[in-house]
Amino acid sequence: MPFQRSIRIDAKNPNPKIAYDVYKGHPDKLGDSPNPIIVLHGFLGCREELRPISKILATELKRDVYNLDLRNHGESGTKWRHDYLRLALDIRGLMQENNLKNVSLVGNQMGAKTAMTLALYDPKLVTNIVSIDNSPVWKPLPPVYLQWLHAYRQILKMRITELREARRVMYYWNRKAGMRPWLLRNLEKHDDHPYVRPRIPQNILWEAREAMGEFPFREDVANRFSGPALFLRSRDSYYIPEVKGAEAIRSFFPTSYIEEVDYEGLHLALEKPELVANGKVFLLAFICLFSCCSLWNIRSPLVMRDSL
Repeated sequence: MPFQRSIRIDAKNPNPKIAYDVYKGHPDKLGDSPNPIIVLHGFLGCREELRPISKILATELKRDVYNLDLRNHGESGTKWRHDYLRLALDIRGLMQENNLKNVSLVGNQMGAKTAMTLALYDPKLVTNIVSIDNSPVWKPLPPVYLQWLHAYRQILKMRITELREARRVMYYWNRKAGMRPWLLRNLEKHDDHPYVRPRIPQNILWEAREAMGEFPFREDVANRFSGPALFLRSRDSYYIPEVKGAEAIRSFFPTSYIEEVDYEGLHLALEKPELVANGKVFLLAFICLFSCCSLWNIRSPLVMRDSL
């Protein structure tokens, strides 16, 4: 899948640089496709984690897909403030600079709350959203994320000189084989520096741990996004409590689906991308977002219990 790599840099803008890849829906045609998709990763992640999903969406839906690193993650710039409103404003700036209109937002966990925030803050920019395993409720980060942040801080203090030694430290903090490669992406060793270092600003993200559990809007009739919204929920989801989560979704996103996915854990998009991107519900739901929205239940989200 051909893609373009770009970085947004503006010395006069307080927003950080945003690194992103573009996967073309029609690689053989000039110009941009209408209705682009922006894909947003989760906390401590980067755009690499949603690359498989981005490629499939571009191929199957024939739409340009912007897969980016959020601030303080991946190759994007560093800023001290890290909360959902600032994350959303970064995305809005990227959309304005690239003249992106009628955008679909697909977000995973932190990226999902960022997508919800932007849809509520500036709804005219967003056509629809897909939230992967998160909801507009106040819910603290799971303790495992704080353990991983602590592991990155320990690696920095230990002055480790080889990546293989850093891998052993990460193994101590996380024994789940499928997660280790994802966590190791945040470590780097350059020839001009003697030690392995986290490429994420772990001190900033540690200070942001409480903000990542918050949601910047109150449930109010003025805070509503009337466009289509799809919420993918894993079994016994931590981020979407069955009652409270559905009520909050109903309040903020009255035209929404909640689709339950046959997965149990915290990292649906990372560990089971095929369930998200290859699943019939995800692709068909995008069609529904454009053609069937008038049939949706406006008063309450439709909770579909059929798993992928």
